[in-house]
Amino acid sequence: MTSMFIVALKRLRALPIVIVRLRHQIGLYFDLIVGIIASFLAFWFYYRFFVVQKPKVISGNEILVKFLSEHVKLTEEKHYPPWIWDGRLQTYFSTTYRDIDTTAVRYRRKLFTFSDGGQTALDMANLPGIIGPTEQPLIVVIIPGIYGDSKSNSMITLVECIVGSGAKAYVINYRGMAGLYFRNPKLNVPNDYSDFAEVVKYLKEQHPNDRMVLIAHQNMAGTMACEYFRAYPEEAKQAFLCAIFISVEWDTVAAYKYVTSSGWLADYFVHRTTLDTIKNICYRFHKQTNRKGWKPGVRYHHAMRTESTAEFMKFMTAPQGGYPTVEAYLESVTQIGRIQQIPVPVFSIHANDDPTHPGKFLPFTEAQCVNSKLCLIVYPSGGNMGFLDSFNKKPDHILERLIRQMIVAIRHNGESLAYAGSASLAQVPKKPSKD
Repeated sequence: MTSMFIVALKRLRALPIVIVRLRHQIGLYFDLIVGIIASFLAFWFYYRFFVVQKPKVISGNEILVKFLSEHVKLTEEKHYPPWIWDGRLQTYFSTTYRDIDTTAVRYRRKLFTFSDGGQTALDMANLPGIIGPTEQPLIVVIIPGIYGDSKSNSMITLVECIVGSGAKAYVINYRGMAGLYFRNPKLNVPNDYSDFAEVVKYLKEQHPNDRMVLIAHQNMAGTMACEYFRAYPEEAKQAFLCAIFISVEWDTVAAYKYVTSSGWLADYFVHRTTLDTIKNICYRFHKQTNRKGWKPGVRYHHAMRTESTAEFMKFMTAPQGGYPTVEAYLESVTQIGRIQQIPVPVFSIHANDDPTHPGKFLPFTEAQCVNSKLCLIVYPSGGNMGFLDSFNKKPDHILERLIRQMIVAIRHNGESLAYAGSASLAQVPKKPSKD
């Protein structure tokens, strides 16, 4: 052992001489090579020890935390995001690097007519034969992202992993979406939950004995779901075992201030794409309703010409929602201070680097209350609906795998979530032993 130590010490003492000789032989390229190697090692060290982390599960409700730790193992595993892990890039490339098979999901469509004569499409998908004959079916009701529909790429991947988990998926499309026309002058806005309430009532009548789970896909869907929960708490508890929110804005006031001052990079990769999508829908609504659908105060032509999210909300979003100012609209739809009124357990999947609602704006204080029904699952990297594993095209990234595990867990162990309101493990009945 002593001789080996002496040999190693001699080699270490000779290292400076070797470096000098290499530098003399390689010449000017030596410093460049050393710099590249050092940069790569520093980059790898930062990625491995600061970027690759487990998601944080934050909730004061021990039943929800225990449910995830026992049945959703991905919440205890480290996430390896792409080497370029920036949230804005993950958001921009969220569909580009998902291998989407548009033929994998086959919908059966039900045209649903609202009480005011408007119409929407309920698209249902399932794979018969996955669940056992004695198992109570599970229905997953999905509200798409901001003016998305069942045909969008992100929705197809989500529905595919849900039906592959043994559940039946219903996508509630907004009015005028998924190939339909606007039959009457009403445009869905985040604070109007009346359409959603009618659809939930219909689905419960059609499936009175089936369990249901709600998935709110991005900001508009989350706001609509929370407004419905507070307006119909008893109906919500009878209809849904729980809800899963994905990249939802909780503090809309703080998010608005952040978005309007986030700089050109986020504006180019995220906000401008969203704004163009909304403008396209507003243009169709304007034409198909013969310009009769706008409420007083809407300045349609000004909104269509602007390139600013703040100005669009001033000219279009706030007045169409029935509010005199943007500030009044944001205060009405923010969930901060009202989360304790939500009657069903909510698992909220979020990323710290979300370019529209960074993790610092999440309701940590309200989630940590003992009687809270909110459980935050916060990834350090993922962007808004990104949650990529790599910049390689594949059907399942971390988000799809997480949703699949959660749906399977709810199928087999969802009854324990009914006791989440007590926030006490002692009140959860134990399953009988199989022995």
